[in-house]
Amino acid sequence: MKKISFQARILKRIFRHFIKPTLENAGGIEDLKTASRGEGPISRVLARFIPPADEKIMIGDMYAEWLGDVDAKAALLYLHGGAFLVGSPKSHRGLVKNIVKSGSFRALSIDYRLAPKHPFPAALEDAERAYDWLLENGYKPENIAIAGDSAGGCLTLALLLKLRDTGKPLPACGVTMSPWTDLTGSGTSIRLRNDIDDMLDGTKLTETAALYYGDTPATHPLVSPLFAKLENLPPLLIQVGTAEILWDDACSFAEKAKLAGNDCTFEIYENMPHVFQLGADFVPEAKAAVKKIADYINNKIS
Repeated sequence: MKKISFQARILKRIFRHFIKPTLENAGGIEDLKTASRGEGPISRVLARFIPPADEKIMIGDMYAEWLGDVDAKAALLYLHGGAFLVGSPKSHRGLVKNIVKSGSFRALSIDYRLAPKHPFPAALEDAERAYDWLLENGYKPENIAIAGDSAGGCLTLALLLKLRDTGKPLPACGVTMSPWTDLTGSGTSIRLRNDIDDMLDGTKLTETAALYYGDTPATHPLVSPLFAKLENLPPLLIQVGTAEILWDDACSFAEKAKLAGNDCTFEIYENMPHVFQLGADFVPEAKAAVKKIADYINNKIS
C-alpha cells in the first residue's frame, strides 16, 4: 500500500470518525439537509471554516452562487455531491474555491432540488436549467466546463448525455471526482472495499439510491450513466481514490468511455478516500488533485 501524507491520514480519520457516523446515525434526511445548509449544531461549528460566496444569485426560483474572478470569460458549472439527498453550494464552497483559485474561469455552484421530496429527474432538470442560463447570459459552450463530485459527478455525466441527446451545444469538458455512475450497485467494490471506505457505507447505498430514482428504473442511462451509450461526449477527467466503494463506478465508466472513442483522462489516487479533494486546504494529495482539475479545465476552455 502506497504511503500517504500525514495530513491525508488525518483527513481519513476525520471522515471515518466524524463524517461517516453523522451520515449513518443522523435523525433522518431532514436533519442531514439542515446540516448541509449550515443550520444545525455541527454546521455552526464548521461554519467558521467555510469561506463566503463571492456573489449570490437566483436562477428563477433556484439559489446559486458565483465563486472566483468576476471578469473571467469562462465558467465552471459545479454540481455538488451528497447522494442526491444532502449538500448545497455552501457545503462544497471550500472545494469549489480551491478549484477556481488557479483557474482562468469562475464557478457557478447551484442548489439543485434534492430527493426524496424531488426525485429524478428534478436535479437533472435544474442542472440543465443552469447550463441554459449560462448560455443565455453570454457564455459560449467552448468556454464552459461542468464538474461534480460523487452524486454530483453522476449528475455531471447525466447532463452531458442529455445535452448530447437533445442536440444542445456541448461544453468544453466534464470533470468528475469519485463519480457515482451505477445506482444499481452492481460494482464489486461496493462490497469488497466497504471496510476501507472512510466516508460511505456500501450496505446502505442501494436504499439511498432508490430515494433518488424513485419509479424510474435504476438502469435508466440518465440515472446510471454507466448504462448509457457513451459516444461523442466532450473530453472527460475522472479522479478516484483506491480506498472507496465507488472505485468500480469510476473505473468501469472510464473504460467504457474510452472504448466509445472519447478523450477520457483517468487519474487514480492510491489509498485516498471518497472525494478526498475536499481536504485541498491542508492535504498535499488533495491540493495536487485540485490543481490538476484547474489545469485540465484551463487547457480545455477556449
